[in-house]
Amino acid sequence: MVLGERHPSTLLSMADLAFTWKSQGRLGDALGLIHHCYHLVRSFLGSDHQLTIAMLSALEEWQKETDGLHGDTNDLGEAGTSG
Repeated sequence: MVLGERHPSTLLSMADLAFTWKSQGRLGDALGLIHHCYHLVRSFLGSDHQLTIAMLSALEEWQKETDGLHGDTNDLGEAGTSG
């Protein structure tokens, strides 16, 4: 059986990989993957689901870390929107 990109098991695996990459110091890669995963989870499970909220929290935290490393003050753009 092949699981698609929007399958809950696939989404959790993607999130796990993002957290693994972050723990390995690959913040840029992790941020890109968690951003992609967040948008998939939000479209599949909705904005109020606990997994969506957890991914948004990680995304915001990691973006702040990235901004701190680069001295940026940019916000999350569409990632922080609930629309």
